[in-house]
Amino acid sequence: MREGDFDGLLSVLDPDVRLRDGSAELLSCGAALMRGSRAVGAHALTFSRGARFVQPALVNGAVGLAIVPDGHLIGALGLTFEHDKIAVIEMIADPERLRHVDLVALGP
Repeated sequence: MREGDFDGLLSVLDPDVRLRDGSAELLSCGAALMRGSRAVGAHALTFSRGARFVQPALVNGAVGLAIVPDGHLIGALGLTFEHDKIAVIEMIADPERLRHVDLVALGP
């Protein structure tokens, strides 16, 4: 996914995946909720340049991702799985909301 592999991304998303995002990027598209693997996948790929800053994490006790450039947390993605596919992505980028996220880094 870090290389912008759209088909690879679609393979892990439920066809009816929901992305909840209160950030300005999605709100400028006119929605706080995006639905469908193609729409969510296309939106996710717009962030592929920053993928090198993404680390696996537990977000509020669930599998997720932390976005941490230069050791500074700027976002988190909480993931909900159904039938081995990502069914819900909760995108948290607001600094006030991030202060209240229970985040545990995973991996190296």
